[in-house]
Amino acid sequence: MTLLKSRLERLEKDLRFKEWLSVQRIFDTRTDDELEGYVTQGCLPANPFNRARPLHGSLDGMDRNALMKLWDEHERAFRGQG
Repeated sequence: MTLLKSRLERLEKDLRFKEWLSVQRIFDTRTDDELEGYVTQGCLPANPFNRARPLHGSLDGMDRNALMKLWDEHERAFRGQG
């Protein structure tokens, strides 16, 4: 049973990391105006391809270890706030 619990915890951690990375990539590729609109209106522009800013951001050049470090920092900073 301990092996199963350990495996489940690793899968849950990996899922949280992937969800965090998806959200961070969305926000990383947005302009300040788009982010301000998101805060005030609660939605992002419908067509992400009709934009001045490219669809890749600073996270795209990072390896998994660097991304995991950022995620760990984020987890520590916001633990219990969700």
